[in-house]
Amino acid sequence: MSRALDGSTGLQQTRVRAGLNYAYAYGDQPYNIDKPEQNADEFKIRLQLVTLLAAAELPSGSGAALVLPTGRLRSSSSVRVTDDIGIGDAELRLRQDLGRLFDLKGRYLPRLVVSLGSTAPTGVYVSKLDLAKLPSGQAPDKNLSLGRGAWWLLADAEIFGPIADRLGYYLSFRTRSAINNARDGFAWGDERQYGASLSGTIVPKLLSASASMDYLSRAMPTEIDYFGDRVDSASVGGEYLDATASLRWQITDSFAADLTGRKPVWRKVSGIQTPPNYWVFVGLTWSTLLGDPPKAPARPALRAHQPGDTAQPEIAALLVAGKTTIVDYWATWCAPCLKLGPQLDQFVKAQDQLALAKIDASDWDQANMDRLLPAVPGLPVVDIYTKDGKLSARLCGEHAFDFAKYLPQEITPTVK
Repeated sequence: MSRALDGSTGLQQTRVRAGLNYAYAYGDQPYNIDKPEQNADEFKIRLQLVTLLAAAELPSGSGAALVLPTGRLRSSSSVRVTDDIGIGDAELRLRQDLGRLFDLKGRYLPRLVVSLGSTAPTGVYVSKLDLAKLPSGQAPDKNLSLGRGAWWLLADAEIFGPIADRLGYYLSFRTRSAINNARDGFAWGDERQYGASLSGTIVPKLLSASASMDYLSRAMPTEIDYFGDRVDSASVGGEYLDATASLRWQITDSFAADLTGRKPVWRKVSGIQTPPNYWVFVGLTWSTLLGDPPKAPARPALRAHQPGDTAQPEIAALLVAGKTTIVDYWATWCAPCLKLGPQLDQFVKAQDQLALAKIDASDWDQANMDRLLPAVPGLPVVDIYTKDGKLSARLCGEHAFDFAKYLPQEITPTVK
């Protein structure tokens, strides 16, 4: 969530994250395609899932994330209760922030992160063929599982960035495809997920919130029936649209807590299914930066311009031969500069022996400041050059308003 508010690309150290998340889901409403179905058997599903997350991101924008789920999946009806406890399938993703890879900078420039990964069949998979081999009349103690029994290929793309100082956006596309079938021949269908969210800061550095919509499409899988034929698995797959709201509490610089709720908006399932009525997530995340940040290269000592110095070529071109020339360095963002400018105009207009040159430094970078205004604390700056092009005085800040005191004695007009 906080990622959406960060449009910078300035990570200079390796970021390491670890998280622990707890999820609870409950479902008791069967659906037949997109219509609620009467729950005559009082069928219910309760899922409790604990997920461990570990991730690292390098200054180059390359990173990796590992997810390890474990939990309890309990289903019950008026005739049977099953309780499946075990670990789920582990997921590993390799990520790349393209903005950092190509050194694209800008607070409001969208960030694009792509990732590739795989899900390994580390979880316990309940085979339908094994259930079919149970002795007649024996009720199975398991009929669902956290594991899917197959390797998956994962691909993700995320686009995010700030809209304003306290408002950000996040768009995502995720896809996964099974590489092989489960041991009972079950072939999972491809999955596609699209997400869009807005996040905002409620209390800076303390509390933020987000709201999102997520669309998930699961293609219908196939399985081997009792006669050895491959058929559609009619009660798996479909389309799901969910609304999600989250709060994040930044406890310290390193620790953050999240509370998230998810509610279905629309369902169109294949066959008859009992998807969750709602999800609740609670998470704690720790993150830190490793290593010392790179030190900026030391700037060479700058010599301030002194009286008697010859004007640099671009300044010398502005000086008027035979006249004392005042050079006014100003910027549109400098309020004192905008006040001083009219005073200089009025003063020089009243004196034929004076000339005025104005230099707009509004868009100057540090290199220009070091070259033309070395060791200057800030604007405004007024330089006074003699008739022969030598620096007579350099006045900075509030002293620039005293320019008349540093002019040749024959120039005596007063500033009103």
